[in-house]
Amino acid sequence: MAKKLRKVTTPPRLLLVELLVPWIVMGLAALLGLYLGFGEIAITVFALASALTTTVIVRFYEQRRRRILARNLKT
Repeated sequence: MAKKLRKVTTPPRLLLVELLVPWIVMGLAALLGLYLGFGEIAITVFALASALTTTVIVRFYEQRRRRILARNLKT
């Protein structure tokens, strides 16, 4: 028989971090691209790539933090 999966809600802090930080990074990357004199397409690609990278880093960090927290609760 399959285990019943427990639905885990996302804490509000994590939602704020996952949504706000990539937008800030994307804006800063766009400003940096303008400052360096990139073209419009290059700025867009650079900003989106930096936002995506930031999102991935935040998710891995939060997942690692949760895993460590769960391990500490078991012991």
